[in-house]
Amino acid sequence: MKIEKKKTLNELVNDVALIEGQLTKECNKCDGTGKPRAKLGKPPETGGKNIKCGSCHGTGTDGNRMDIIEKDITSIKKEINKIGDKLNAYINRQFTEIRVLPKGNNPKLHGGSSKVKSENGWEDYSGDFYVTDGDNRAMAIKKAKDHFSEYFENGVYHRNKRLGLFLSGGNQSGKKLIQEIETSK
Repeated sequence: MKIEKKKTLNELVNDVALIEGQLTKECNKCDGTGKPRAKLGKPPETGGKNIKCGSCHGTGTDGNRMDIIEKDITSIKKEINKIGDKLNAYINRQFTEIRVLPKGNNPKLHGGSSKVKSENGWEDYSGDFYVTDGDNRAMAIKKAKDHFSEYFENGVYHRNKRLGLFLSGGNQSGKKLIQEIETSK
């Protein structure tokens, strides 16, 4: 039977400090010294001796590696969500197609290569037609203009007003002014 040697308080404190040292990341702005470095790699010449690095506040460590990893995971999750949204939009896009039904084919079936015509259905003719981002944009703008015509153009509460039609979403960030409209007086 092996008897474990008891550790002193100093040894435990040293062990904890060693573990904490492994969990912290050295500051890259001051190279772990706690004193900021200028572009040339030297401390700034401001005259003060007690200047501290703005990133690590003079500690020499940029933070806990676990916190840094957690921030990275959060940003990765955001990117994955964006990619997932784009993928869903692509998968769920709407499209139409034109097919031809030859004489004698069954209109309840799609395709087929049987020699018996009644066992075949609609056949490919010219391809698929997808709703593009431009089409979606045109539809959204048309809906907004129709809404303006119905509710704002001759409305009592919106007389003599200047309104803006903004577009957002898609591949652009923020809102973009598409058109300015003024109501009648």
